[in-house]
Amino acid sequence: MERKIKEKIDHYRRVRTQNRQARHRSNALTIGIVGYTNAGKSTLMNALTDKKVLEKDALFATLGTTIGKLKLPQDAYTDKDGVFIVRPDILIYDTIGFIRDLPPELIDAFSSTLEESLSCEILLEVVDASDRHWKKRIDVTDAILDRIGSKQKRMYIFNQIDKISKKDLALLKKETKIYKPIFVSAKSGEGLEKLKKYLLDDKRNHS
Repeated sequence: MERKIKEKIDHYRRVRTQNRQARHRSNALTIGIVGYTNAGKSTLMNALTDKKVLEKDALFATLGTTIGKLKLPQDAYTDKDGVFIVRPDILIYDTIGFIRDLPPELIDAFSSTLEESLSCEILLEVVDASDRHWKKRIDVTDAILDRIGSKQKRMYIFNQIDKISKKDLALLKKETKIYKPIFVSAKSGEGLEKLKKYLLDDKRNHS
């Protein structure tokens, strides 16, 4: 199994190189979705774009990098006077989920799958809001990103808030203030418009 995983990773590494070369020729804002396995990364990807990424709670369910354009409301294409403006291209990249206790022989190959994230301008670090060990998950994710040299802006997204009570959500918001997160449910759609607006404003501010 490990040999097959390595072979797939090598294949996707070549594909990522081609993708980066094409992307450098465009003026799109690039955003990478990263995070712990089963935090709902692929579900969030599907909710933000027209892609249909495999949603599966399994190790290495996503080995490659899937790319999609952020879906925006109609008013995103007009100014305050209703005049049509150029479509703001915002590309979303879904990457392999992070895991703890990765077999030593796969660590280097696993890290290579995150090369695409390094060339994105913003990272959406997705966390499962219903996970009692969310702090450890963030620590693992941040440690891996630091290890591979990630320097870009990170935005913390607490997903799957539909799985917790309003009381627990209120408590979580207090505990996570230091991260300045956005709370969403990719399944129900709650919080997604706020996230899209944030990304659109970031694109316009850097255009």
